[in-house]
Amino acid sequence: MFKHDFKKIANNLLLEPSTEVLEITQNLLSSIDEQLNDLDQLNLDNVKALSHINELKIPFDKLRDDVENNDTKISKQNILENAFDKNEEMVVMKRVVNE
Repeated sequence: MFKHDFKKIANNLLLEPSTEVLEITQNLLSSIDEQLNDLDQLNLDNVKALSHINELKIPFDKLRDDVENNDTKISKQNILENAFDKNEEMVVMKRVVNE
């Protein structure tokens, strides 16, 4: 992926990355590509594919109960205060479908 592709993606996300950020992103992507190429060299012919990290069957009654954590909850007022564009009740988003 080239710098103009990154700029286009960033522009679609309403971001304006600096030249330095674009170079860092390009270097990271190149590093990821190299590592993926290294993985392609592995012989996985006798390795069984997994559908989950842990394929052990766990009965539902052994699963933990969900516990709501209000410590990290963000209030609607806080979201509205930090929104770039809003009306009295909602955050106003740029329409991205069918434009």
